[in-house]
Amino acid sequence: MQAAKQGYRGLLSHGYYLDAMAPASEHYQVDPLPNAGATLASEERARILGGEACMWGEFIDGENIDSRIWPRTAAIAERFWSPKETRDIESMYRRLDVVSWRLQLQGLMHRSATDAMLVRMASSGDIAALRILAGAVVPSGLGVRQQAAIKAGGIQTSDLPLNRFVDAVAPENDVSRLFATRVALFVNGKFADAAAEAQIRSQLTAWRDNAEHLEPLLDGSFLLKELIPVSQNLAALGTAGLQALNYIDSGERASEPWKSDQVAMIAQMKTPKADVLLAVAPAVQTLIEASAAAP
Repeated sequence: MQAAKQGYRGLLSHGYYLDAMAPASEHYQVDPLPNAGATLASEERARILGGEACMWGEFIDGENIDSRIWPRTAAIAERFWSPKETRDIESMYRRLDVVSWRLQLQGLMHRSATDAMLVRMASSGDIAALRILAGAVVPSGLGVRQQAAIKAGGIQTSDLPLNRFVDAVAPENDVSRLFATRVALFVNGKFADAAAEAQIRSQLTAWRDNAEHLEPLLDGSFLLKELIPVSQNLAALGTAGLQALNYIDSGERASEPWKSDQVAMIAQMKTPKADVLLAVAPAVQTLIEASAAAP
């Protein structure tokens, strides 16, 4: 806004940096001319030409670049040509899913490259358990990874291979997003949606049990060993979420000490491990808090 007032024309970049690994929904809510634009005169508003999607390239290569650009850039593009009042995130994701598959049919590898990279890391075609873990996490953004690299005694350069789990997983995924949606519907619906609860319970059970299935692979892989604490944390989330469901089903309110312990555990998970974050943790916390408030 200040630049426009000072007579400069420009494009908004803030809020559209893809290397931050933010979900499409976060980018979609940033408008090049926000409500603050109401304080600008018409000639000042005309100086704001639009926006641009940007990405620093320290952690991209020819294999994962598609997943770092698409399909989130399509959501940003729609933001640019849409009225700022257009804010329906669920509607946006329905369209984005169609666009994503069309991009895949055109030859982009934003979906398929992840499996290829995981197979190579695992040295095995059996990556079912690894795929479950991938569906529960998102990669850390550029700033977090740079700090971690510096702390480890170096910086990322083009000479270093991008062969870690964090390099393969997508900035967002349908599994964690749909899980959060189901939890919200279940909680907001006063726990009456039996189908939603069944889906939630099935997903939590898969996460709880996945560490046991994944442990032999992680123990035996130099590239994947760093994921052991991530896998263990996901199992702990699954266990806590299932206990919350049991409280809700029994009609018994979860105790405050139990809730506090689980929330404290989740708070510790907000620190990235192996440069990935458990994207499903907030939804599990919602379920835990709901179980303590249940009648």
